[in-house]
Amino acid sequence: SSATPDMKIAFTAPAGAVMELGEVASAGSGQSTDVLETSGTASGRITVRGSNLPSIIRVSGTITTGSSAGTLTLQWAQATANANGTVVSAGSYLRLDQI
Repeated sequence: SSATPDMKIAFTAPAGAVMELGEVASAGSGQSTDVLETSGTASGRITVRGSNLPSIIRVSGTITTGSSAGTLTLQWAQATANANGTVVSAGSYLRLDQI
């Protein structure tokens, strides 16, 4: 990957849902934090490691659904355009728990 890899994420929730999510990422000496409270709005820059080293991004919080059914969608992209892509590796996962 690039010498300065990074990414951003966004969640799109069904109409009427209330999002209260936080993101913390650790990539060696780099760290980032952000709050995601608006459906479909991208996070700030999330620092990830280069050279295919693992990075940990922890997203936690709650999404309280409203009266509308729908789908929760996760989107990710590079935060800074670069010819070398930032990859979400095989074996990565997102776990949701109903409470």
